[in-house]
Amino acid sequence: MSTSISVVIVSDYRPSEDKEIEYLASCVEALAHQTFEGPVDHILVASAPLSEATVSSLLAILPSLRIEVLPGGSSPEMKVHGAHGSVGEVVAFIDADCIPAPGWLDAISATLRECPSAAAVSGSTIYAQMDLFARVHCLIGRGIMEEARRLPTQRLSNHNFAIRRACLDSIAVPPGLSPFSGSYYAKKLRDAGFVIVFDPAARTVHAYEGWDAECDIRRNNGHAFFNNRFIFPDLRLRYGWVARLRYLGLPIYYFGRILQTWIVCLSRFKSFGVAWYELPFALGLAPVSMWYELAGAVTAVRGKQLADTAYR
Repeated sequence: MSTSISVVIVSDYRPSEDKEIEYLASCVEALAHQTFEGPVDHILVASAPLSEATVSSLLAILPSLRIEVLPGGSSPEMKVHGAHGSVGEVVAFIDADCIPAPGWLDAISATLRECPSAAAVSGSTIYAQMDLFARVHCLIGRGIMEEARRLPTQRLSNHNFAIRRACLDSIAVPPGLSPFSGSYYAKKLRDAGFVIVFDPAARTVHAYEGWDAECDIRRNNGHAFFNNRFIFPDLRLRYGWVARLRYLGLPIYYFGRILQTWIVCLSRFKSFGVAWYELPFALGLAPVSMWYELAGAVTAVRGKQLADTAYR
């Protein structure tokens, strides 16, 4: 008998209203055409009421879709709200600006069935556009998260992962958790003795919003690194000593992230469709991208939240 799966859809990114609805419709359309034959229920959690026209159009695509509103909810809060309202043995999370591949749910189900010790599955991501900037940005942003084959991992994707219901209590959302909370979820699961498996077949195609959005992603990443380590010191997230140094830790973070990204680019570039002769561009873009991470980190060290971000 097939494992039952609940799919929780949240929108953590706020582009223009028209684009947000377009992304949401594309995500729901792809979910409606999944090849998985087991029991599935779908829950969309929105941070504000949707228009009647939008609700009607989404239900026309996927009549079983349940839509819930969590006013002003952050991305982590919406994820947990949807999970608590779901019924599946496995809860899969996807962001609204991602399109799951046709075999997304099949891959999640197969990994959990074939790896009974696994509590969660972290999936892979490519960008919808595959020009040079998109491929390099995907390599810089995702290369550290992904492998060429199914393997145990210490990381968990923010926007594409699934977890067994029995392990949901391990990812309860405390106040102040960043939208970029994959490291928090992963550490909580590992501390509880659970295994996370990365599966490249659990693939999503993420919308690509260009340079401004990438800068926003990097700022949020840098902010989350320091902010989560300040808020949850007892969790002992990796490299917590860098955050404890506060301002003195900022240059260590910046140059450490550049080095880490260069290593990822040199070892993983082929997997992201980057040619060898395009590597100098990727290596040169890394310090620029990490500069924006540093800006987000500085905001966190100052004890402030990011005010000019499109992320919830």
